[in-house]
Amino acid sequence: MTTRQTTNRNGYSSPYLSEAVSYNGLVFCSGKVGLDAGTGELVSDDAGKQTKEAALKLLESVLRAAGSDLTKLLKVSIYLTSRDYFAAMNAVC
Repeated sequence: MTTRQTTNRNGYSSPYLSEAVSYNGLVFCSGKVGLDAGTGELVSDDAGKQTKEAALKLLESVLRAAGSDLTKLLKVSIYLTSRDYFAAMNAVC
């Protein structure tokens, strides 16, 4: 029997919000943004730093908590508020 498992790194448990859901060997992660996890502030005005130092770092942490890592990613969707940020984001991905 396949089971569904939710992952929240901070121990918070909710049927409505999960950082990740594991099902049948796959891990589905919720969105991550360029905010510092401790302060809730933007890590930088630079889209590249927001991507690398916050969003990808948080994603890596959630994947690790779910028993996975960045090398096993199948798909990542990145949303930018302006095309002007594409080069900075793409430089770190």
